[in-house]
Amino acid sequence: MDLAKRDQRIEEIKHLLENRRDFLKNRNNDILESSNDNSYLKDVVNDYSQYYNTLKKQKQMQIAALSDISKHISNSTRNLIPTDYLLQQSKIHQKDIQEKISSIQKDLAI
Repeated sequence: MDLAKRDQRIEEIKHLLENRRDFLKNRNNDILESSNDNSYLKDVVNDYSQYYNTLKKQKQMQIAALSDISKHISNSTRNLIPTDYLLQQSKIHQKDIQEKISSIQKDLAI
């Protein structure tokens, strides 16, 4: 698969994920509204809230850990005898970590 097709597929998948997030968010709002009229749904909403809060806490812990790793890379880079290769590698790793942090933060926006 050439790069253009791969990039196009990645964009399609990102779009599908965004649509799915929006759907889940809307569905959650519908259930919250319906739970006011239906006592059984209140239990479902409470269970989901506990699940979501646990998931949110885990994501926040991931962000904190990745931020710590990113800071460590920055500090290590400053303390190393700079070579172009090491600097380039550390920048690549740091960029990857920042992308993961952004991805996790998007997940939290659900």
